[in-house]
Amino acid sequence: MQQLKQYENHSDADLVQLCIQREPMAQRVLYERYKARMMAFCRRYFQRQDLAEEFFQEGFVRFFQKIEQYDSKYPLYPYLKKIFLYAGINYLRQFFSEKYNTAPLETLAEYSDPEPGIMPSLSYQDLLGLMAKMQEADALVLQLALIEEWTHEEIAVTLGITEGNSRARLLRARKKLMSLIPLETPIT
Repeated sequence: MQQLKQYENHSDADLVQLCIQREPMAQRVLYERYKARMMAFCRRYFQRQDLAEEFFQEGFVRFFQKIEQYDSKYPLYPYLKKIFLYAGINYLRQFFSEKYNTAPLETLAEYSDPEPGIMPSLSYQDLLGLMAKMQEADALVLQLALIEEWTHEEIAVTLGITEGNSRARLLRARKKLMSLIPLETPIT
């Protein structure tokens, strides 16, 4: 425990350099420093605890494998989020490819934005809570499109689905979101 304390006051950049030198205590300190934030990040994408934990574990494994690629001129947290996001997407691609590519999708004509341009005022936490009630695939596309501001082309390429599939999933997710919002929620 004494050894761990000597690293706690190091900057992220210093800890990364120590990790590159294969210093296990530096890895432990970085893990402890970011584990709560990264688990919260994982829970945004996977509402099921078991999937979030696998995503979390895979993210840290990838981070430590690619640690030499980190540029210390930039903050570590955004880099971690990027590594974790791609780890999660690869996890989904590997284990849920059938779910993405064979899930029955209604035609786009059946979906129309309930009232285009009008979105309810929701807190971020409320939005995440509502997304937890959706299919994982639809919630992920909603997250990437609306929160991360990815294009349908980026979503399609990254997830290995078609742009049409991305659009249909987003429309279905938005429709589901609108149906889940309490009636008293103010519309902006």
